[in-house]
Amino acid sequence: MKYRHVPYGAGVWPAFWTMCSDYTWPKGGELDILEFANDQPNLMTFHTLGDCAVSSPKLQQCTPPYYA
Repeated sequence: MKYRHVPYGAGVWPAFWTMCSDYTWPKGGELDILEFANDQPNLMTFHTLGDCAVSSPKLQQCTPPYYA
């Protein structure tokens, strides 16, 4: 993703989010790739249910049927 300028400031929330197409949110999870919340640039979030974990070396361990 390339961009030259992302709007910023109080009340502005430009973002690029992805969601699972097989399940509704929150069961299907959500990955916020680009998120500029108010004046906080470069936020990234991985929303999951309690049975999914991402360890420090970035290995994912999830139980089906959420992420097979």
